[in-house]
Amino acid sequence: MEKLALLSMNNITAVELIPNLSESKVSTMMNKIDIQASQFRNIKQFYYDFQKIQKDKQNIDNLMNSIETDSKNQFKIQELSRLLAQYTYSFFEFVNFSQQYVKKHTIANLNELLIKNQYDKFYEYRLAYSLGNYVKHVDKTIPLKDFYDENSYNFYIPTDQLLEIDKHCKTKIEKVYKERDEVNLIDYLNTTLSCIKMQTMCITKQIFVDENAGEYFQSTDGFIAEYGFPCKFDFDNLDKRKVQLKSNDILSLRLEVAKIVGEFGIADIKIHYKNGQ
Repeated sequence: MEKLALLSMNNITAVELIPNLSESKVSTMMNKIDIQASQFRNIKQFYYDFQKIQKDKQNIDNLMNSIETDSKNQFKIQELSRLLAQYTYSFFEFVNFSQQYVKKHTIANLNELLIKNQYDKFYEYRLAYSLGNYVKHVDKTIPLKDFYDENSYNFYIPTDQLLEIDKHCKTKIEKVYKERDEVNLIDYLNTTLSCIKMQTMCITKQIFVDENAGEYFQSTDGFIAEYGFPCKFDFDNLDKRKVQLKSNDILSLRLEVAKIVGEFGIADIKIHYKNGQ
């Protein structure tokens, strides 16, 4: 026979031993904790994706600096192109995932207010998304050209060459390629990274303002602090002490998320609701 129980540090306490606590109420809490843990995992995933894009950009910056400071390293332009393709593909995947997420959650229309707004506002955002599609379907490197004089060594993405190579591009992508003849790689990276950071911050904030989030926290935090995690205990195998937790260690997840919130300053971000509040 399997019964619901509560897991504490040193022993198992049956539901019946806790005043005013029924198996039904514990089951409800377990479901809410699952949702709460899922929210935290989503926040971590957005953050980890952002960290990867940051790391890709740093690798590109380092390689550009290496080529600029020593002409013997100019043969590394092909490696730079490969890193740029990797960065752009990460951007493409993150934006696609973000679009899917925000369309599922209507509490704040981030697809219109954030993603589409950035697409319309920044040419680099449109190009990055188009290049991500290019890398995914056409080539794993991106054409680069450079101009050198006594004062500068600047890398550019020649969009006319991309238009010529990318025969599979659709009307929307073709328009992006035609919008400019070229784009400075440094400006491109700075703009796209800034956009990705804003998406990460706003989507994380949106997870926190889930219309049921307050209820999850209020009904579970105090309970977990006092009794531990709800779990299932196999009373037919007492000697084996079979305990099956319903979710990951949510307290550890909370600590990690708290660090992310502190780093991004998420509490200061304003979310615009549909009703204009």
